[in-house]
Amino acid sequence: MNMSQIPKTEILFALAAFICIGLCDFLRKKGVSLSPSPVSYYTVEVLATFATIILLGYFLEGWKISLNQDTVIYASLSGILICVAMVAMLYGLKTGEATTVVPIARLSLALTVFLSIAFLGDAVTLKRIVGIVLAIAAIYMLST
Repeated sequence: MNMSQIPKTEILFALAAFICIGLCDFLRKKGVSLSPSPVSYYTVEVLATFATIILLGYFLEGWKISLNQDTVIYASLSGILICVAMVAMLYGLKTGEATTVVPIARLSLALTVFLSIAFLGDAVTLKRIVGIVLAIAAIYMLST
């Protein structure tokens, strides 16, 4: 294998996220089905997340917290949105099938691609447009 065949660091991190999120969603379906309340389940998950971020922060960055106004604003907004999203997904998983709820929720990636193209200046490519169209089709197919 030559150097050009070795995946870039960002791809390796994305693959790690892919595996962890896939396992997490599977465990969420099982766990929330056994939990008395989706909010109670998510509370425990957030506490575990908090403990994990302390360890990861220490091992990956020597726990050097560096904040500025933009960090606080964007992290607060994304934290609120992910909390609402996760509670909504957990309520969906409590009563619905993981094969329907999780793929529809995770199609948020199409929204991210669209917003990144529209507002962050990411390149518009035919592949990305087709991807968004296919994601919309997938939402329809999974929800009917």
